[in-house]
Amino acid sequence: MKHLTLQPKGLTTPAQLHGEIKALFAFPDSYGANLDALYDLLCQPCDAVCLTLPRALPRRRKLSRYYDRVVDILQAAAEQNPSLQLSWR
Repeated sequence: MKHLTLQPKGLTTPAQLHGEIKALFAFPDSYGANLDALYDLLCQPCDAVCLTLPRALPRRRKLSRYYDRVVDILQAAAEQNPSLQLSWR
């Protein structure tokens, strides 16, 4: 199983967050960098992956609400794709 860690520290925009996720998962250049594209790619068959991520970002951060939506997508994708597991720190 491959272990990945999402570290959104220093990220301030949804585009930066998607860029980090794209790099982490080695998504293709055609990745649409939106929530629908994220879900679609994460639900595709893949080698086993365990993604570790922070439970939440500090509320004062502009990105925190969008990050919550990304976490919802990650959880939904993990429910659909048995090769994707999430862990929290």
